[in-house]
Amino acid sequence: MTEPDNTSTTELLRQVSEQISTLVGQEVRNAQAEMADKARQAAKGATLLGAAGVCAAMAAGTGAAFVLRLFDRALPPRAAALGATAALGAAAAALAASGLEELRPVRPLIPERTVRSVQADVEAVQRAGQ
Repeated sequence: MTEPDNTSTTELLRQVSEQISTLVGQEVRNAQAEMADKARQAAKGATLLGAAGVCAAMAAGTGAAFVLRLFDRALPPRAAALGATAALGAAAAALAASGLEELRPVRPLIPERTVRSVQADVEAVQRAGQ
């Protein structure tokens, strides 16, 4: 025959409170680490999108003048202008596509592993309470 546990209700509640506090703290740290990982991953995509913006500005600015002069040697002025605009626009589009591709794995911007972990914790508590 086993002896009944003499742990008081107050002591049991204190232990449960400590365990819940520890669990919540761990989940918060997990969420912070996961979001930091996503931020590092997003940085490369954001950098590529910034570079795409610079190329787009060049297409409308003085960088286009150089390209225009190159095309101007072989083509009539209107065709040279169209060719220069198309070349710089294509570069901007390629960089933008690369940047978006880098950002795709980061979405959604929530700590998914932590959410799954918290859901598992809730389910475990619910099963234990039944």
